[in-house]
Amino acid sequence: MDQNEFVKFCQQIENQVYESIKNTFSKKIQEISQIAIEYFKKKFWYEENGEAKIWSKYEDDVIDSSYKKLRADLLDVFDTFRFLKTFRNPLKCK
Repeated sequence: MDQNEFVKFCQQIENQVYESIKNTFSKKIQEISQIAIEYFKKKFWYEENGEAKIWSKYEDDVIDSSYKKLRADLLDVFDTFRFLKTFRNPLKCK
């Protein structure tokens, strides 16, 4: 195998890996909103032991701060995915 054949072979592998990653990311990103809702419900509506929260035990400011903290956590996750990028041909960058 000469150098040109080797480069073409590597580019084919690179394209296959890119398409696989792109398809996997697309599926997972579509699922992220549902995952975020489930996470929010678990953390906001239930105690750590899994029982439903009794809201009358909590002051309004405690409820508000808990909501804002969970919301900020979820927004951080979405920000992370916003910056996630894959490169189509990283070997050409070298």
